[in-house]
Amino acid sequence: MKKILLLLFCFRGLISFSQIVIPTPGYITEPTERNPIQFYLAPTVVNNYGYDPYHPYTTQVPLPQNRENRFSTLNQLSADPLLNLKEYTKAIDQNPRDTGAYFNRAIERFKLNDYTAALSDFNKVIEIDPSLAEAYYGIGFTKMAMQDFKGAISEFDKAIMINNKFAEAYFYRGNTKLALEDYEGAIEDFTKLITFISPSGFIYNRRGFARSGKKDYEGAISDYNKAIELNPKFGEAYYNRANTKMDMQDYHEAITDYSEAIKINPGITEVYYNRAVAKDKIEDHKGAITDYSKVIKNNPDDAAAFYNRAVVYFNEKDYKKAIADLDKTIVIDANNAGAYYVRGIAKINLGKKDDGCSDLNRAGALGNEQAKEQLKKYCD
Repeated sequence: MKKILLLLFCFRGLISFSQIVIPTPGYITEPTERNPIQFYLAPTVVNNYGYDPYHPYTTQVPLPQNRENRFSTLNQLSADPLLNLKEYTKAIDQNPRDTGAYFNRAIERFKLNDYTAALSDFNKVIEIDPSLAEAYYGIGFTKMAMQDFKGAISEFDKAIMINNKFAEAYFYRGNTKLALEDYEGAIEDFTKLITFISPSGFIYNRRGFARSGKKDYEGAISDYNKAIELNPKFGEAYYNRANTKMDMQDYHEAITDYSEAIKINPGITEVYYNRAVAKDKIEDHKGAITDYSKVIKNNPDDAAAFYNRAVVYFNEKDYKKAIADLDKTIVIDANNAGAYYVRGIAKINLGKKDDGCSDLNRAGALGNEQAKEQLKKYCD
């Protein structure tokens, strides 16, 4: 029987073939692109690549120095937000106009994901003293966590109007604009920030991401280079630069940067995934399989990794291994039309026409137009 041959070409969003087009997730970009600012929303002081000095609530957001507040630093209280809530509530009972107690209670409520209550306390601060930029910032950050991105930007605007050197407000307004794909606006905020703070790799990294979103790849690379110059162990910058090099089709250099990111932090699954795609682009199929296998080891429920590894096996004409991976893909994602499609073709190439046509029929029923064409060609 004549074999059906597939030659691999990988693009963002899909992997296409010379004779047949098969839908696939393509290569994963930065984790924040699955959820644009998720990387910066979690109330934690450490990200996957190290300490982030611009994460809010890393320390107490400072209140004006001349304000008396016996709860002015969180370090004086318990690490338990519930206990802290009680203490701040006692302070408010004693002095209903204690802006510091309201502000700090809002932070504790934010930590407990009680965003509505946090907003109430931040608004109470503003009711008492509308000049406190930190309160508008707190509202903005809380709205960002609630994915009210436009509302968040409005509050950051107010904070910056009061204090035009409010670094955190510029930083998170820029990140929120990234969530709305307002790349030009994000670039403006990060550029402004660069003019009045000490050089920070984090800022250059985010501006690079915004420039990449605008398809200003050379500008993005320049910013990532600066971020890495400032912090040679900044894994996220290597990763983002690699993704931009993928967009520029500079696959060898992308692999170099992905590998450097892995050296810095070997636990980030998406880096292996993207490096696998880059290796496949240069026809290093063995290397691609190794990296996809690493992804699968870290996350046995990653349907995309099983699917993409199956495609590599298919192009190596190892149809049995391809089918095994596609079986797992379908167990994880029963409505994956692409998996039924590729498995159907693999089975036909192994001489299992009836089983293969059954899979193509299922893929067609799930909306895969190429499967419908192949049904007419091989199964009628």
